[in-house]
Amino acid sequence: MIHHPDESRNPSAFSPRDAWLTHRLLRGVPLNGDLAHATAALRPIFERMAAAPLAERRGIAEDWLRGRTDADFIQRAIVAADPDGPMPVPGSLLVPDAKLTCAADITPREVQWLWRNRVPLGMLTTLSGDPKLGKSLVTLAITAAVTRGAPLPGDEPPDRPGSVILLSAEDDPARTIVPRLRAAGADLSRVHILESIIQPGIESDDRRVVLPPVERLPSLLDYDLALIEAKAARLADCRLIVVDPVSAYLGGKDDHRNAELRSVLSPLKAMAERLDVAMVLVTHLSKGAGANGKYRVMGSIAYVGACRANYLCARDKDDPSGRRVLMLDNGCNLAPTQPGLAYVIADAGDGPTVEWIAEPVEMDADTALRRLAEAEAEQARPEQAAERRECEEWLRNYLSQGRQLAKDCERDGRDAGYNRITLHRVKHRLGAVSQREGFGKESVCYWAMPDACTDGCAGSIDFTSPHRFQGD
Repeated sequence: MIHHPDESRNPSAFSPRDAWLTHRLLRGVPLNGDLAHATAALRPIFERMAAAPLAERRGIAEDWLRGRTDADFIQRAIVAADPDGPMPVPGSLLVPDAKLTCAADITPREVQWLWRNRVPLGMLTTLSGDPKLGKSLVTLAITAAVTRGAPLPGDEPPDRPGSVILLSAEDDPARTIVPRLRAAGADLSRVHILESIIQPGIESDDRRVVLPPVERLPSLLDYDLALIEAKAARLADCRLIVVDPVSAYLGGKDDHRNAELRSVLSPLKAMAERLDVAMVLVTHLSKGAGANGKYRVMGSIAYVGACRANYLCARDKDDPSGRRVLMLDNGCNLAPTQPGLAYVIADAGDGPTVEWIAEPVEMDADTALRRLAEAEAEQARPEQAAERRECEEWLRNYLSQGRQLAKDCERDGRDAGYNRITLHRVKHRLGAVSQREGFGKESVCYWAMPDACTDGCAGSIDFTSPHRFQGD
């Protein structure tokens, strides 16, 4: 919004002329007295830059911007200014303002989907998992479907194909990304790989190179984000932007710090909304054996909080081949919870691809992580694993006669050599249910196998968490 404040009362004001002058100073364009037109409060900064060698001017500008709340605003104004054009006409100062909108003036909009009920348009989505599970291949499978206008699992064909922008810090475009896109059947003319940002060099008036051009990895910050948005807007049909892995593009920001990460994700969300594209951020899981998928995503919980859809890839521990990977819901508040998906990585000789398995997976991320943790614990402690298997067999036989009082299960299990914690863990592994009848001190609790729980078990309570057995 444009204001006309009293400049003396607003020393931090930044005008279009200031942006134009700054850009010219950074480019080394002669000013010829133009500094007289700068905002008075900023003139000392410009005079310091003009008196300094060209190679030092960027540092002076960066020092001045450091710590300012409006630094991003000013940087964008400088980038947008045309240093080779005429000086902007005199006019108002550019001052950031707060936008307050009445809810009654907002027209509700339906959520639009790149992948129905899974990946929304105009928002952020995370895809997390341990290394070597094919997360990058999943994004390339989605890319192939988007560029061909083909349906994704559980969805219908889109009304049109679209373009995709890939940011990949770990895979080489020529040796890895393009061969895999070919194998997945992508329309390569619609795939655009953002490899680097080229910082132009600076020459003096006598054509002497003061700063050579610099080519570097893009970031999701400030200038780079503005360039990414401009490139995506120029494509006109961009439907998806993939950042893989997102941690490589944070420009030095610490994604374990909530405030720092949100300062990156908020502009990213705004850009996705303006472009109406889906943004998929690929990340890893933290080390540890926690069974809460939302807290296993590496970095701050802000990833899961800021992204409207979150998915977690995990190895299927029940697959004897060890090839099957599960892609499971890890938090999506835009649609009803969807069944998980399963895939294997196949290779017909032209490169690895994702091969989706038609059978849906009725499991969420937390359950998969808990089962994996239990399997790893059994492998690490074979004696306990053997005891647990024996306990499973004992309890299965014990409950095969019908439902039993919980206290009898514990007493007889103890007599058979199994402690209470092992009994309760085995009960949950078997899928046995708890049923409480009565109220207060007069109530009694039964255990039963699911197939024994018919109409007589109406109102039974199934405690599926192994940590909720204190009252059973």
